[in-house]
Amino acid sequence: MHPVSVVSVPIGNLADITERAMQVLREADCVLAEDTRRTGKLLGLLGIHVPELLSYRDQNHARVFPAVLQRVQSGQRLVLVSDSGTPVLSDPGFLLVRDLVDEGVPVTPVPGASALLSALVVSALPPDRFMFLGFFPKKGNERFQALDSARDLKMTAVLYESPNRIDKTLKLLADRYGETVELALCKELTKLHETVLRGTPDQLLSALETVSTKGEWVIVASFRQ
Repeated sequence: MHPVSVVSVPIGNLADITERAMQVLREADCVLAEDTRRTGKLLGLLGIHVPELLSYRDQNHARVFPAVLQRVQSGQRLVLVSDSGTPVLSDPGFLLVRDLVDEGVPVTPVPGASALLSALVVSALPPDRFMFLGFFPKKGNERFQALDSARDLKMTAVLYESPNRIDKTLKLLADRYGETVELALCKELTKLHETVLRGTPDQLLSALETVSTKGEWVIVASFRQ
Protein backbone atom coordinates (compact mmCIF):
# COMPACT_ATOMS: atom_id res chain seq x y z
CA MET A 1 0.00 0.00 0.00
CA HIS A 2 1.41 3.36 -1.03
CA PRO A 3 0.96 6.39 1.23
CA VAL A 4 -1.43 9.10 0.09
CA SER A 5 0.60 12.25 -0.58
CA VAL A 6 -0.68 15.68 0.51
CA VAL A 7 1.07 17.93 -1.98
CA SER A 8 1.51 21.70 -1.77
CA VAL A 9 1.33 23.57 -5.06
CA PRO A 10 2.26 27.19 -5.89
CA ILE A 11 0.12 30.07 -4.63
CA GLY A 12 0.89 32.17 -7.68
CA ASN A 13 4.43 31.67 -8.94
CA LEU A 14 4.84 28.47 -10.94
CA ALA A 15 8.55 28.37 -10.11
CA ASP A 16 7.66 27.60 -6.47
CA ILE A 17 6.71 24.00 -7.26
CA THR A 18 9.24 21.68 -5.64
CA GLU A 19 11.14 18.90 -7.40
CA ARG A 20 9.67 16.38 -5.00
CA ALA A 21 6.12 17.59 -5.72
CA MET A 22 6.81 17.22 -9.44
CA GLN A 23 8.08 13.68 -8.94
CA VAL A 24 5.11 12.65 -6.79
CA LEU A 25 2.64 14.09 -9.31
CA ARG A 26 4.35 12.31 -12.21
CA GLU A 27 4.07 8.99 -10.37
CA ALA A 28 0.44 9.46 -9.35
CA ASP A 29 -2.31 7.18 -10.65
CA CYS A 30 -4.96 9.64 -9.51
CA VAL A 31 -4.95 13.21 -8.21
CA LEU A 32 -7.73 14.34 -5.88
CA ALA A 33 -8.32 17.97 -6.76
CA GLU A 34 -10.45 20.75 -5.30
CA ASP A 35 -11.12 21.95 -8.86
CA THR A 36 -10.14 19.48 -11.57
CA ARG A 37 -10.05 22.18 -14.25
CA ARG A 38 -7.62 24.39 -12.33
CA THR A 39 -5.44 21.45 -11.36
CA GLY A 40 -5.53 20.15 -14.93
CA LYS A 41 -4.31 23.54 -16.15
CA LEU A 42 -1.51 23.54 -13.58
CA LEU A 43 -0.41 20.04 -14.56
CA GLY A 44 -0.42 21.10 -18.21
CA LEU A 45 1.84 24.07 -17.46
CA LEU A 46 4.18 21.70 -15.61
CA GLY A 47 4.15 19.20 -18.48
CA ILE A 48 2.78 16.43 -16.26
CA HIS A 49 0.22 13.86 -17.39
CA VAL A 50 -1.86 12.16 -14.71
CA PRO A 51 -4.10 9.22 -15.70
CA GLU A 52 -7.06 10.55 -13.71
CA LEU A 53 -8.23 13.69 -11.90
CA LEU A 54 -10.96 13.15 -9.31
CA SER A 55 -12.98 16.01 -7.81
CA TYR A 56 -12.60 16.06 -4.05
CA ARG A 57 -14.12 18.56 -1.61
CA ASP A 58 -15.23 18.24 1.98
CA GLN A 59 -18.82 18.47 0.74
CA ASN A 60 -18.54 15.28 -1.34
CA HIS A 61 -16.30 13.39 1.10
CA ALA A 62 -18.89 10.81 2.19
CA ARG A 63 -19.63 9.89 -1.42
CA VAL A 64 -16.04 9.86 -2.68
CA PHE A 65 -14.16 8.34 0.26
CA PRO A 66 -15.12 4.66 -0.28
CA ALA A 67 -13.76 4.81 -3.84
CA VAL A 68 -10.61 6.57 -2.65
CA LEU A 69 -10.02 3.91 0.00
CA GLN A 70 -10.56 1.12 -2.52
CA ARG A 71 -8.03 2.66 -4.89
CA VAL A 72 -5.40 2.97 -2.17
CA GLN A 73 -5.97 -0.57 -0.95
CA SER A 74 -5.63 -1.88 -4.51
CA GLY A 75 -2.16 -0.35 -4.77
CA GLN A 76 -2.79 2.91 -6.59
CA ARG A 77 -0.73 6.04 -5.85
CA LEU A 78 -3.04 8.88 -4.83
CA VAL A 79 -2.23 12.55 -4.38
CA LEU A 80 -4.31 15.29 -2.75
CA VAL A 81 -3.92 18.91 -3.92
CA SER A 82 -5.90 22.12 -3.47
CA ASP A 83 -6.32 24.93 -5.97
CA SER A 84 -3.27 26.68 -4.52
CA GLY A 85 -0.95 26.32 -1.57
CA THR A 86 -1.22 23.59 1.02
CA PRO A 87 -4.30 21.34 1.35
CA VAL A 88 -6.19 20.94 4.65
CA LEU A 89 -5.43 24.49 5.91
CA SER A 90 -8.74 26.25 5.15
CA ASP A 91 -8.89 23.98 2.11
CA PRO A 92 -10.33 20.50 1.56
CA GLY A 93 -8.49 17.54 3.04
CA PHE A 94 -8.97 17.25 6.80
CA LEU A 95 -11.80 14.71 6.56
CA LEU A 96 -9.85 12.71 4.01
CA VAL A 97 -6.67 12.59 6.08
CA ARG A 98 -8.58 11.75 9.25
CA ASP A 99 -10.50 8.87 7.71
CA LEU A 100 -7.49 7.48 5.86
CA VAL A 101 -5.54 7.39 9.12
CA ASP A 102 -8.49 5.72 10.85
CA GLU A 103 -8.38 3.02 8.13
CA GLY A 104 -4.66 2.47 8.66
CA VAL A 105 -3.61 4.18 5.43
CA PRO A 106 -0.30 6.07 5.65
CA VAL A 107 -0.41 9.77 4.72
CA THR A 108 2.71 11.77 3.88
CA PRO A 109 3.20 15.53 3.39
CA VAL A 110 4.98 17.03 0.40
CA PRO A 111 5.57 20.56 1.71
CA GLY A 112 5.75 23.73 -0.30
CA ALA A 113 3.99 27.06 -0.74
CA SER A 114 1.59 28.32 1.90
CA ALA A 115 -0.22 31.67 1.91
CA LEU A 116 -0.42 31.46 5.71
CA LEU A 117 3.33 31.14 6.27
CA SER A 118 4.26 33.44 3.40
CA ALA A 119 2.20 36.25 4.89
CA LEU A 120 3.53 35.65 8.39
CA VAL A 121 7.19 35.87 7.39
CA VAL A 122 6.79 39.18 5.53
CA SER A 123 4.37 40.77 8.01
CA ALA A 124 7.14 42.19 10.23
CA LEU A 125 4.98 41.11 13.18
CA PRO A 126 6.03 38.68 15.94
CA PRO A 127 6.10 35.14 14.46
CA ASP A 128 7.21 33.13 17.48
CA ARG A 129 3.69 32.37 18.76
CA PHE A 130 0.79 32.58 16.33
CA MET A 131 -2.77 31.33 15.94
CA PHE A 132 -4.30 30.49 12.54
CA LEU A 133 -8.00 31.34 12.44
CA GLY A 134 -8.93 30.42 8.87
CA PHE A 135 -11.53 32.64 7.20
CA PHE A 136 -12.93 35.51 9.27
CA PRO A 137 -16.49 34.58 10.34
CA LYS A 138 -19.21 36.59 8.61
CA LYS A 139 -21.39 37.36 11.62
CA GLY A 140 -21.99 36.87 15.31
CA ASN A 141 -19.79 36.99 18.38
CA GLU A 142 -17.55 34.26 16.95
CA ARG A 143 -15.97 36.95 14.75
CA PHE A 144 -14.04 38.25 17.72
CA GLN A 145 -13.83 35.32 20.13
CA ALA A 146 -10.72 33.85 18.52
CA LEU A 147 -9.09 37.26 18.02
CA ASP A 148 -9.75 38.13 21.65
CA SER A 149 -8.15 34.82 22.64
CA ALA A 150 -5.06 35.60 20.53
CA ARG A 151 -4.83 39.02 22.18
CA ASP A 152 -5.20 37.59 25.69
CA LEU A 153 -2.62 34.87 24.98
CA LYS A 154 -0.23 37.44 23.45
CA MET A 155 -0.22 35.59 20.15
CA THR A 156 -0.15 36.88 16.60
CA ALA A 157 -3.30 35.96 14.67
CA VAL A 158 -3.44 35.01 10.98
CA LEU A 159 -6.71 34.84 9.07
CA TYR A 160 -8.07 34.89 5.53
CA GLU A 161 -10.58 37.31 4.03
CA SER A 162 -12.30 37.69 0.68
CA PRO A 163 -11.87 40.80 -1.48
CA ASN A 164 -15.51 41.85 -1.17
CA ARG A 165 -15.35 41.84 2.63
CA ILE A 166 -11.91 43.26 3.40
CA ASP A 167 -13.17 46.85 3.88
CA LYS A 168 -15.97 45.78 6.22
CA THR A 169 -13.61 43.58 8.23
CA LEU A 170 -11.11 46.43 8.67
CA LYS A 171 -13.90 48.68 9.92
CA LEU A 172 -14.95 46.03 12.43
CA LEU A 173 -11.34 45.66 13.62
CA ALA A 174 -11.00 49.44 13.91
CA ASP A 175 -14.18 49.68 16.00
CA ARG A 176 -13.20 46.80 18.29
CA TYR A 177 -9.45 47.24 18.72
CA GLY A 178 -8.57 50.72 17.45
CA GLU A 179 -4.84 51.43 17.57
CA THR A 180 -4.16 48.53 19.94
CA VAL A 181 -3.72 46.17 16.99
CA GLU A 182 -1.09 46.26 14.26
CA LEU A 183 -1.94 44.61 10.97
CA ALA A 184 -0.28 43.37 7.82
CA LEU A 185 -2.57 42.92 4.83
CA CYS A 186 -1.16 40.61 2.17
CA LYS A 187 -2.50 39.64 -1.25
CA GLU A 188 -1.20 38.25 -4.52
CA LEU A 189 1.85 36.90 -2.67
CA THR A 190 4.56 35.59 -5.04
CA LYS A 191 2.67 37.11 -8.01
CA LEU A 192 3.48 40.12 -10.18
CA HIS A 193 1.25 42.48 -8.19
CA GLU A 194 2.24 41.26 -4.72
CA THR A 195 0.96 43.68 -2.09
CA VAL A 196 1.80 43.97 1.61
CA LEU A 197 0.30 46.85 3.61
CA ARG A 198 1.13 47.49 7.25
CA GLY A 199 -0.48 49.70 9.90
CA THR A 200 -3.51 50.10 12.14
CA PRO A 201 -7.00 49.29 10.81
CA ASP A 202 -7.76 52.99 10.18
CA GLN A 203 -4.46 53.51 8.38
CA LEU A 204 -5.10 50.50 6.17
CA LEU A 205 -8.63 51.63 5.35
CA SER A 206 -7.09 54.82 4.01
CA ALA A 207 -4.43 52.87 2.11
CA LEU A 208 -7.04 50.67 0.43
CA GLU A 209 -8.61 53.73 -1.18
CA THR A 210 -5.73 53.69 -3.70
CA VAL A 211 -5.19 49.91 -3.90
CA SER A 212 -7.26 47.33 -5.74
CA THR A 213 -8.91 44.93 -3.30
CA LYS A 214 -9.15 42.20 -5.95
CA GLY A 215 -7.62 38.92 -4.80
CA GLU A 216 -7.77 36.88 -1.61
CA TRP A 217 -6.32 38.60 1.45
CA VAL A 218 -4.29 37.29 4.37
CA ILE A 219 -4.55 39.38 7.53
CA VAL A 220 -1.81 39.16 10.16
CA ALA A 221 -2.70 40.83 13.47
CA SER A 222 -0.52 41.59 16.49
CA PHE A 223 -1.91 43.17 19.63
CA ARG A 224 -0.05 45.80 21.58
CA GLN A 225 0.16 44.96 25.26
